Amino acid sequence: TDIFGHPHAETFKTLEEANDLAVMLACVCKDPASAVIGLRELLYNAVEHGNLGITYEDKSNLADPVAWEDEIKRRMLLTEHRDKKVHVTCERTHKELQITIRDEGPGFDWKPFLTFDPERMFHTHGRGIALALGIAFKLLQFIGSGNVVKATASLENNPLPLEQLDMV
Repeated sequence: TDIFGHPHAETFKTLEEANDLAVMLACVCKDPASAVIGLRELLYNAVEHGNLGITYEDKSNLADPVAWEDEIKRRMLLTEHRDKKVHVTCERTHKELQITIRDEGPGFDWKPFLTFDPERMFHTHGRGIALALGIAFKLLQFIGSGNVVKATASLENNPLPLEQLDMV
């Protein structure tokens, strides 16, 4: 079951939709402020790197926020990317929320990104997965080629009683 107590799945395409979904899912987590950061990182990665094929090197060359935004918009219009979606499913127990995120890209070697690499420390990107694992999730599992990630967040000590979660 999901945060609402019944099976739940979402699909989205844009970073704006990713942000909205991150905010909604974070509301039920033990630490919503940290959870929203971790969820944004994973959901944005699914759009940017998974579905749109933006590599680490590409993003390094797009340090200017306007150039980055323009590149996102340009790639979303390309025939090979325009129909791609990110698929999110949620399962909830009384103690945790498991969020599975699957993009339609080929996957990637995720292992180097689980920890903070001193060589990337001062880059403007490349730290999101380690950040998500460090502050938002008690477990992060990449499945298969790397285009599926399962994040487990704690729900214990959530300020919202369970009966109020249906209203979030």
